[in-house]
Order: sequence, then C-alpha cells, then structure tokens
Amino acid sequence: MGFVELMDNRNFTPTNILCSATTKRKILNMPEFKDPLVFDFSRTGKTPSPLGLTLDALRSQPDNQVTILDKSFAIVKVTENDVTVESDKLISKQWDRSYVTLNVDFAVLYKEARVVIQI
Repeated sequence: MGFVELMDNRNFTPTNILCSATTKRKILNMPEFKDPLVFDFSRTGKTPSPLGLTLDALRSQPDNQVTILDKSFAIVKVTENDVTVESDKLISKQWDRSYVTLNVDFAVLYKEARVVIQI
C-alpha cells in the first residue's frame, strides 16, 4: 500500500525501505526471498531487495514501522562548508595539533516523498 501511495498518489519513485534490524531479518526470511533462481546472495553478495528497493536497517526505527521513501526528494544532505584543517604548535612542548572540521546536516526536502507504515 505504501509503495502505491508514494508512486501513484504522490508522484515519487520509491527507492529505499527503512526498517529495524529485526524487521529486516523477518523480511529476508520470507520464502519469497529464499528462491535461488531469483536471488543469489552466495554468488553476488547482494541481499535481496523487495520490489527493487534498497532495504536498510536503522537502529532508531521502531520494530512496528517501515518507511518507504524516494531518497532523491525525501531528505537532502547539507554541507555547511568544505573540510577545514587547522593546526597549531605548542612551542614549549614541541607538540603539533591539527583539527579537521566538516559541518554536515540533513534536511527534509519533501515530507510527501516518504510513507510510514505501521505493521
């Protein structure tokens, strides 16, 4: 239902399914994902993906929720500036110190580009 809601009603293309590790194990243990003619994990090393979507496990995702989203529109990575490298030298102790800084955050671009399903 979430797949159809995202594609047909909201005009986004689902790319990822986010769930907890427990839910991911349940999905991958379904008989549909055990068919060696369709999925060949032992040869390719790729885990099966439902409907061609990437199945990602998140620690913060509750066991009773699955999120289907279009990663191009649901969230965007925002980098404040490039990598900043600072260094100084403490002359009395002959120590060199360096600091590397990168400010990154994520922002929701379109709330409609994701569907949260209670299972």
